[in-house]
Amino acid sequence: MIGMENNFTEDEMTELEDQEREEIYKDNLERQQKEFFIDRDGNIIRYTGDMYEEIISMHNEIAAQVFPNDQYAEDKLMKLGYVMVGSTVYTSPIIEIKPSYKQIKTLINNNLYNRFCILMNGYYVNYEEYYAKTHPND
Repeated sequence: MIGMENNFTEDEMTELEDQEREEIYKDNLERQQKEFFIDRDGNIIRYTGDMYEEIISMHNEIAAQVFPNDQYAEDKLMKLGYVMVGSTVYTSPIIEIKPSYKQIKTLINNNLYNRFCILMNGYYVNYEEYYAKTHPND
């Protein structure tokens, strides 16, 4: 209600804040394992910042680590051909250009290849479908 004061002691408030920070930390640890990029060399790029801070977009934070002074860092990574894994919008790993052999190998090694999608004609399609359409004689 408006005008009502809370009846928590300072110690209780500190304990509540600590609990909230621990929940944020646990959530971020889980997200860090699920949400990452794979660079052209097949390296997995994860968030390495403060895990106690609430993170809206893990991918945006990772991109800012790679390009700290670029407000469109996430778009830049995608245009450079990084694979985005664990997006809240796309359930499959996605890429905008043809993946490198090393990226495919990393996807296979992490059991992600079977769901992998690539941008084709403005839509993300399964990589097997993309390959079949771009290599009809194989």
